[in-house]
Formats: sequence, C-alpha cells, structure tokens
Amino acid sequence: MFFYQFLIDKYTRAGKQLSCIILFTFLISLYFSLVLVLQLTHWFFLTSLFLAGWFTWSFFEYILHRFWMHNAGQTHSAMSDRHHHHHTHPTDIKVTTIQRIGLFLITIAFGLLSVYVHSSFMVLSGVVFGFAGYTTMHWTLHQRW
Repeated sequence: MFFYQFLIDKYTRAGKQLSCIILFTFLISLYFSLVLVLQLTHWFFLTSLFLAGWFTWSFFEYILHRFWMHNAGQTHSAMSDRHHHHHTHPTDIKVTTIQRIGLFLITIAFGLLSVYVHSSFMVLSGVVFGFAGYTTMHWTLHQRW
C-alpha cells in the first residue's frame, strides 16, 4: 500500500508543477502577444523583453522553492535538506562583499550589453537582474540589524 501512495503523491506533485508551467506558458505567451501588437516604440519593446526575463526568473524561483525545496513530507533530497537547514539557521548565509560587488557588476554588464546589442540579450538581462535583486533582498532579510 505504501508504494501506491508513493506513486500517487509523486504524480500529484508532478501534476501541480505541470499546471504551474502551463499557466506560466499561457501568461508569457499572452504577454508577448500584447507586446507585439502594442509595439509602440523600440524602447517599449526592449523594456517589455526585460520585464519578461524578470518574470521568468520569478517564476523559476517559485517553482524551485515551492516544489523542489519544500517537499511537504516527501522523500528528502540534498536540496531540500540544505534548504531546511537554511530555515533553521538563517544567519549562516556567507556572502562576501566581493561576491556582492561581482554580482552587481555582472548585472550592470548584462544591462549595458543588452542595450548595445538591442533585443538579443534583453530577456537574459531581465533574468540576471531578477536573480541579483532576489539574492540581494534575501541576504538583506537574513541580516541581524
């Protein structure tokens, strides 16, 4: 009986992930359709691509955090165990000043490259910006002030 419950839990969890991915695909497709229809200026288009990249990072982080790091009683993976340790010891984050400066410089470099190359890197620049913003916010929230 345990084996059947394991299979049901596994496929229910996969179904929830798939539902989220389908919803994201629908929303991002709708967003790009509106951007292409409303393409007012070149800068509007570039900004829209950047925002799509930022939204993509946010979605990816949600899926990663919700389904892979919080198994909700499922079998534990190395990722979920490390994440649980992070919740129980939130001040153990070791981010150096050099790492923060490096991330800031990489984000600026991607932004400048995206503007220079135009739309080729703008979605990736949005993803990098989302990641940098998330890690900065996450690090800040875990500090003892």
